[in-house]
Amino acid sequence: MFCRDFRSDFVEWCAISQFLRYEETDKAVPVFIAIGMGANPGKPERVYVAPMRHLLYNCLHRSFLRKYETHTDHPIDNWQMARMLPLQSKEPAQPPARKQRQ
Repeated sequence: MFCRDFRSDFVEWCAISQFLRYEETDKAVPVFIAIGMGANPGKPERVYVAPMRHLLYNCLHRSFLRKYETHTDHPIDNWQMARMLPLQSKEPAQPPARKQRQ
């Protein structure tokens, strides 16, 4: 989804019917929503990527999206995406432990 800027601090990123479909799909496979903002859709100034399971509404406030802002100068890696998904224990994901040389 792309938009030029926030309107009154909110962005409506989809219709209610789309939101319900994304929510249903997220039950089977993780869904991530990407929102680009700025003057050029081909090179957005700001990009937000959030897991669908963290979204409760089809309209999002600017302050909510801030924690999902990503860099626009390089791709998002799998580890960044995995960190956003909750574990069964509800603890934040940790990077794999590195083995020390003996």
